[in-house]
Amino acid sequence: MDLIWLLETVLEERRKNLGENHPDTAEIYNNLGVEYYKKGQYDTAIEHLDKALDIRKKVLGEEHPDTATTYNNLGAVYASKGNYEKAIEYYKKALNVYLKVLGENDSNTARTYNNLGAAYSLKGEYDRAIEYHKKALDIYLKISGEDSPDSAGTYNNLGMAYKLKGDYDKAIEFLEKALKLYQEVLDEDHPKIATIYNNLGSAYDSKGDYDKAIEYYKKALDVDLKVLGDNHPSTARTYNNLGLAHNSKGEYDKAIKYFEKALDIDLKTLGENHPDTATIYNNIGGVYNSKGEYDNAIKYFKKALHICLKVLGEYHPDTARTYNNLGGAYKSIGEYDKAIEHYNKALKIIQKMFGEYHPLTVDVIANLGRTYELKGDYDKAVDFYVKAINISSDLEKHIHE
Repeated sequence: MDLIWLLETVLEERRKNLGENHPDTAEIYNNLGVEYYKKGQYDTAIEHLDKALDIRKKVLGEEHPDTATTYNNLGAVYASKGNYEKAIEYYKKALNVYLKVLGENDSNTARTYNNLGAAYSLKGEYDRAIEYHKKALDIYLKISGEDSPDSAGTYNNLGMAYKLKGDYDKAIEFLEKALKLYQEVLDEDHPKIATIYNNLGSAYDSKGDYDKAIEYYKKALDVDLKVLGDNHPSTARTYNNLGLAHNSKGEYDKAIKYFEKALDIDLKTLGENHPDTATIYNNIGGVYNSKGEYDNAIKYFKKALHICLKVLGEYHPDTARTYNNLGGAYKSIGEYDKAIEHYNKALKIIQKMFGEYHPLTVDVIANLGRTYELKGDYDKAVDFYVKAINISSDLEKHIHE
């Protein structure tokens, strides 16, 4: 039975018997928001969570843990939409409630610090992310001890923040700590252990140790297949990761095989119009681009773009990345004007979302410089190259301040 259909049915009953402004009605709105979020239907999720929030504020008041829960859920949806400022705003509202009502040393407070850390990581502010994850860890160590799933989960979060920062050895250190703790408190065949295997694979992939990455991804896949089965989004994500590692190794046919397995699962379980499906289309396009099959690459990038625009909207990092990918493919076939058009679209989104000083901004500006160079417009090429160098230099100073 479809859970959303069931919750919608319960909602009608509660509205009829208890009225709109009742805590139990708010609970169903909140739960529906979470389910729509899981399906990637972010605007519908926000609509239901906003209703839950209005009722909870009206009936329970601003300073109530249930109100904070809905703030946290709204933060998660806005983070997935790429609106990191809004996500942080809601997480901070949740944090203020928890600190006031439950105090610093509470698992809800720790969880919200972790959420803030994740949002700052997505925003590219890795030091701030690490700061929040460390606050969460301090609380969990006090209230649950070292040997707890919550502490393990936070070591994992710290590992991923260090990975995004480019400190791969530190990332692996924290991820191995998380793995050791999970193995002590959970069954070996547990989805959370599969998650750590995947994250360790990702760290080794980023470090350039592709064989080690594949080794960990295969461990994750063994757990996923055993516990979740072949038709599960988590299994699809592991197939996708294996595709990325084989692509990095230059084993393009193997990469496509894994991406197609992931795509088949996501189409069955999540549907065409889901961000995860768009990610796989982008990855398949990337392999064809590496293979020099640019028409196929463009076909898949366009599929990804269609979903991104439909589900995430114009102003989302995934939409910007897809425009950037299309720009690269058009550049490779000598369609420089089309390449410039797509790079400019990517740049407009990235500058609006992240500002001038962000690694993605540098990448796209450098891509524009290269395209103008290939087009023979050397003055414009030099302008873009100089701009990319200046931003990159300022970015380095900003990161190490």
